[in-house]
Amino acid sequence: MPVIDSHLHLFRSVSESYPRTIYPGLAEADLDVPAEKLITLMESAGVDKAIVVPLGPEDHYLAEIVKQ
Repeated sequence: MPVIDSHLHLFRSVSESYPRTIYPGLAEADLDVPAEKLITLMESAGVDKAIVVPLGPEDHYLAEIVKQ
């Protein structure tokens, strides 16, 4: 049976290119969680698939990743 992570977020640290909502204690401005890190963590944990949830109403990084 496949292992699926049903709720996670991908985002870059806050910058002009990647503005985003800041959530104190959860998604600080300098926290960086790129797709490459997710894939590495998924492989090491035996997770087969993941459902990515936007961090806020405007998620420039996630939109860029989806296009790839």
